[in-house]
Amino acid sequence: MYGFSAKSSIPALNIFWLLLRIHIVQIFTIWFSWLISYSTYTNIAFIFDLLKVRAQHSKTENMSYRKEIARIYSTEGLKGFSRGYQGMFIRDAPGFGLYFCTYEALKRRWGVSDIDKTEHNFHGLSPWQVQARMFLGGGLSGMVTWFFCYPADHLKTRLQTLPPGSNKNVRQLYIEIAREPGLRHL
Repeated sequence: MYGFSAKSSIPALNIFWLLLRIHIVQIFTIWFSWLISYSTYTNIAFIFDLLKVRAQHSKTENMSYRKEIARIYSTEGLKGFSRGYQGMFIRDAPGFGLYFCTYEALKRRWGVSDIDKTEHNFHGLSPWQVQARMFLGGGLSGMVTWFFCYPADHLKTRLQTLPPGSNKNVRQLYIEIAREPGLRHL
């Protein structure tokens, strides 16, 4: 009951086989609730992510957030602060939904979900076994999420680091990346 039977040689597909075994309404409910939550999160956090990415790609070592905010405002205006919002929304909203769906599916499969706690007292597992399974479930969920969300993260970063005055959107940038370095570059 607690083992993980592989139906595919590709590990990410094994997680999806597991997700299919849980009732589809439960999966959709979990995914939709996190989609809404992180849609709200994206509206708040995108400015901090923009500043973080700009700091990482800065040519000077001593870039401060105050100077970067002033530079964005002077060169791009208020519109410059929304650069990369599309990419962050595309990455975070479905990505975190996928993360928590996968995490909940793994917890249920390995017998450490909230239902198993209340109805079955974790099937007699020791606290160490419960924590180890939850830890592994979180790690595997994160790996699956980033496997599928990394292309959107790459697009977001490219959007945020475009030179001032460039008006490319996600679609245009995706086509450009696909033509020049190819999809393997994502």
